[in-house]
Amino acid sequence: MEELNSCSDNDTGMDGYIASIICRSNSCSEDVGSVEELDSSSACSSYSPAENRDMTEFPPTALCVSITSVAAERQVAVRDEHQDQSDPFYKKYTERMRWFDLLNYDRTCGISSVLNKQFLGTPSSFDSNSEAMEMSTPHLSLSKQTKKRLLRSLESDFEIVYVAQSCLSWEALQYQYTKVKALAESSSQNGVFYGNVVGEFQKFQVLLERFLEDEMCEGKRIWNYVRGRFALKSLLQVPQISEGFSEEENVNVKGEAIGVKEVLKAIERCVDAFGKFVRADNKKPAWWKLIKNSLLWTYPPLEDPRDLEILCSLNRNLQKKELWLKDLQGKQRCWLKKVLNPVEESQRKEILFTMMDMKLVSRVLQMYTISSSQLKWCLEKLDNIEFKEGKVKHVKATGAGFVEDESGNEPEDSLQATIEKSKKVLAMQKQLLQQISERRKLVSSIKSDIANSEEDEVSYEERENSFSDLDFTSTSSSNVVENQNGIIPSSSGDHSTANEAPKLQSSAANRGPDAGGKESENRLSPEKESIDIDSSKLLKGTDTQSTWSDELPSFLSRTAVISSPKEERHEKDLDQVQQIDSEPIEPKTEEAKPPPLAGANVMNVILVAAECGPWSKTGGLGDVAGALPKALARRGHRVMVVAPHYGNYAEPQDTGIRKRYRVDRQDIEVAYFQAYIDGVDFVFLDSPLFRHLGNNIYGGGREDILKRMVLFCKAAIEIPWYVPCGGVCYGDGNLVFIANDWHTALLPVYLKAYYRDNGLMQYTRSLLVIHNIAHQGRGPVSDFVYTDLPGHYLDLFKLYDPVGGEHFNIFAAGLKTADRVVTVSRGYSWELKTAEGGWGLHNIINEVDWKLSGIVNGIDTKEWSPMYDIHLTSDGYTNYSLDTLRTGKPQCKAALQRELGLPVRDDVPVIGFIGRLDHQKGVDLIAEAIPWMMGQDVQLVMLGTGRPDLEEMLRNFERKHHDKVRGWVGFSVKTAHRITAGADVLLMPSRFEPCGLNQLYAMKYGTIPVVHAVGGLRETVQPFDPFSESGLGWTFDGASAGKLIHALGNCLLTFREYKKSWEGLQRRGMMQDLSWDHAAQLYEEVLVAAKYQW
Repeated sequence: MEELNSCSDNDTGMDGYIASIICRSNSCSEDVGSVEELDSSSACSSYSPAENRDMTEFPPTALCVSITSVAAERQVAVRDEHQDQSDPFYKKYTERMRWFDLLNYDRTCGISSVLNKQFLGTPSSFDSNSEAMEMSTPHLSLSKQTKKRLLRSLESDFEIVYVAQSCLSWEALQYQYTKVKALAESSSQNGVFYGNVVGEFQKFQVLLERFLEDEMCEGKRIWNYVRGRFALKSLLQVPQISEGFSEEENVNVKGEAIGVKEVLKAIERCVDAFGKFVRADNKKPAWWKLIKNSLLWTYPPLEDPRDLEILCSLNRNLQKKELWLKDLQGKQRCWLKKVLNPVEESQRKEILFTMMDMKLVSRVLQMYTISSSQLKWCLEKLDNIEFKEGKVKHVKATGAGFVEDESGNEPEDSLQATIEKSKKVLAMQKQLLQQISERRKLVSSIKSDIANSEEDEVSYEERENSFSDLDFTSTSSSNVVENQNGIIPSSSGDHSTANEAPKLQSSAANRGPDAGGKESENRLSPEKESIDIDSSKLLKGTDTQSTWSDELPSFLSRTAVISSPKEERHEKDLDQVQQIDSEPIEPKTEEAKPPPLAGANVMNVILVAAECGPWSKTGGLGDVAGALPKALARRGHRVMVVAPHYGNYAEPQDTGIRKRYRVDRQDIEVAYFQAYIDGVDFVFLDSPLFRHLGNNIYGGGREDILKRMVLFCKAAIEIPWYVPCGGVCYGDGNLVFIANDWHTALLPVYLKAYYRDNGLMQYTRSLLVIHNIAHQGRGPVSDFVYTDLPGHYLDLFKLYDPVGGEHFNIFAAGLKTADRVVTVSRGYSWELKTAEGGWGLHNIINEVDWKLSGIVNGIDTKEWSPMYDIHLTSDGYTNYSLDTLRTGKPQCKAALQRELGLPVRDDVPVIGFIGRLDHQKGVDLIAEAIPWMMGQDVQLVMLGTGRPDLEEMLRNFERKHHDKVRGWVGFSVKTAHRITAGADVLLMPSRFEPCGLNQLYAMKYGTIPVVHAVGGLRETVQPFDPFSESGLGWTFDGASAGKLIHALGNCLLTFREYKKSWEGLQRRGMMQDLSWDHAAQLYEEVLVAAKYQW
């Protein structure tokens, strides 16, 4: 491991790290392209062999801690003055944790330099009262191979930070547990502690549990940990416990008195949480490494080859003791062994502690490189564990090696020797850094003169018109976590003061002439490009300032922050962060066993839809938006659903985040509401444009609907950067948007126009799902002005119709710009390529056929199940299963007839219809067939909303046939469930049906579907064959009332005359596997293909 060659000089701290980066690679000098890097590399090579030996003699290791030169110089500045350092053990523990935080900080700066990304921040162990330090991230011009080599070396140091702090925290947790347990078992049973001790340990437990919840969607544990540790000081930081007192003692200590037993229970819960944390760390070698190791014998990654024999002996000893431990754990799980040889409670704790010790030892042995000190620590750990007479015990007390002897006779810790050596290295570096600093000033002045001469030729108006008049702002207190580039979140630069974390670098307009060179380089990179905007022109007469966003630039929002004192803004941001940390949303547990996880292809998935069940739903789209995300989350993805906030929903809570967007020359404010249910983040956008709609979510004129969808898409695409779900924003790492139908087809267009065209979100993918291509967002070409897109994007929206001529079509633009297109069944994907089924878009679909897939929808078996349906538990309804079908379904039928005021008759078939009252759903065919139905002694129940003329027609049928027809204009989730359970037959005479969900619900409830054989209906409903007693329902070809009557007649005949066949139809439908798990796996394959552009 290389020595960290850094400097404590605030002005040139990163310059010293440049030298250390270049010194870590033998061939760096060949790849550096600028003057200052060439000089620094040559200066590094000017060290004498003795000096180089001094710089690398004491490398930092995981357990025999080596403090870096930067840590040696800064330890006084960052010392926590408010921490009680009376406990020598805890004092040494906090110092070592802080040193590794500094190592994390410096290595992160190195990655930022290699990747040419702006990094500013402070480690979590820096106290908020410490003196602020300003670090500048240099611009390194390195080849791809050199970058890869440097990143691999820096990543190994991140592993050191993670493993070392895990081991240190476990030692500290054991020490605190032993300390409190000894006090609890002593004669003074009335001992107490003062201060919020239990609260601190509860915070330690909650942070660990939250880390494990978020880890499934975040990728590698090492990267997750260093990011989380950087952002939260308390992550894996064991709280300190002051000395205990007796209740009779009169001590002058502030805080509430807490009993010893309560503190001990809190620590035991922390031990259990830490055990889960350790067990969840399953680092496995890559498949190619397994093949390589099986074919070729290679030496382990040891720093000293002489330790090979020790490593072999250590592995044998570890394997032997793991087998003994496994046998002891088997006694806890086997009920027979529990009866014959019960395990004592103290032995249970010993087994748990031994398991975690062995897990940590095994994790140390899996590191990239293993040092002698690490092997020594592992040997000591294993030697302290003894198995005798079927029991395990620790020979030496936990943490004894960390506490110094009172007499002071213990040999000097190697840590102190490393500090002295680091100081010598620091002195040698200062001369080198002065040379680098002088050359940097020279190069910066030259570049500044060049940049100023170029800027004089560019007017303000030209810069303003290049991105319209967009204000890049940030209203969120949390920074962006760029997963792919490894940038760690830092404190907001707008609120930095002299006593806070390092300040953000200001804009070019506020910098001195020495920084001009760096700014000119930053302007050449689109990822760092920023534009100053005169906020006085945006809000005349108001004292405002345009804040700089540490996140992705807000190309669509137009938020300006009213100027106020920095202290007030800082306190507001801190309150928001504390609210997120102190009130975590507890996820609901899944009863069903989850399917296998997605493995290495875990993604951040954001599904955007205009409706989402059960809150808002008019058809199958709402069901898909409510169920598919839960199935993807069960596979291990981090999933969010974004939908409008149409009413007052009970579950979502206001996040307090507000942003404004320009729609039709008006600034409209959007509020964000969030709920966490079944592993999915549901985010609802609240605005006056949505709030008044209620159940009529597609109500209003064409222009009103278009404005709502423009606002919806603009706000949805920026959610990954401004809504921290679980305390962390999604960011653009492995991010995929799933847009649904024309309502959100503008989303992939905005992604391309405002982000990809500006060099941002290059690896974010978009998926467009076609649920119903008949609704396309059509209008006159003049509607393009509502989209706020550049003029050259108009061609994407233009579509020629032989009847209506050239028009504006949102679906056409979405199909052209989306990375992948999915239809809700394979049959529907074939129909879309024809002139009849494509509805004018068949030519575009044939052009993008290479990115088209068909996936049949599933159903939410927790919501739509007759066994667990919550809507069947009252008003005479009952839950039923395959075994109770004969009694449960007739009871639901009778309850439905009573609720709707129909005669209660078991011999009369109840025919149901649930869906939009629309020509596409074939409601006119039902109207033509009603006279025939009324002559067949049936009861018809229809639920839906849609065209006003069809709604009035439904009311007229109910008035005319009051004892046989019931019509419910509107939509009710409870009524839909009850009709599905109580009806005998479900009608779906749709002229076209991409997939259809109601027929799947009906079969699950033992209701027989009669459908038009199109799209997904043909694919999911097999026609009934009376000879082989197979099939699931009745189908008919051709959208005509006569063919509907023929199919329905055969269905009614079977209901009345062939009860055995009818029951067979019901049972086969209920036995179908209609869950979302299989569909989610197919969606995952499409997402992976979009990610890698296969």
